[in-house]
Amino acid sequence: MKFEELSKKLRTTLELEDSAVGVKLIKVGEELPKFAEPAEPIAYCASIARARKGESVLLGKEKHGCPIGASNLGLISVPQKVASGEAHSSAGLLSSLTAASKTVSETCRNIVVNL
Repeated sequence: MKFEELSKKLRTTLELEDSAVGVKLIKVGEELPKFAEPAEPIAYCASIARARKGESVLLGKEKHGCPIGASNLGLISVPQKVASGEAHSSAGLLSSLTAASKTVSETCRNIVVNL
């Protein structure tokens, strides 16, 4: 099944407003796709929102504007403010510091490599 067909089926079945997106992590030395990076750093979640509207987005490590997304992808080490849950709870992403720290500790991450 082609991506467009699968996307339409997902949107219909799950009653989604926007399309599903795919994320590809590019290995060191692998050829980069021919997408322009944004001029300024943006948050990973903002790049996903743009992709849901049909835009292709390329974010190198230096273009990640948020340590939560960058550390979840394994591009940077997890900062203490993220590891403690403070970043999530202070941003209103989770209801309490306890819930935030539990969620962060159980998040699967890629291994940070020297990029």
